[in-house]
Amino acid sequence: MPSQRVGMPCADRSIPEDASEATEDQRQLQDQLDHQNDDPEAPGGHQDQHQVADEY
Repeated sequence: MPSQRVGMPCADRSIPEDASEATEDQRQLQDQLDHQNDDPEAPGGHQDQHQVADEY
């Protein structure tokens, strides 16, 4: 059994070399949280800001 200190992350989790950088796991989780209330049936939901006509 590998020794592990209490409060330390599991060895199977990705740990960034630079703590100011997000790991791939953190990016995926943030993406899920950012889009948890998105409606895939919403009109124009497939378009981003660059594909929508400007209104002046």
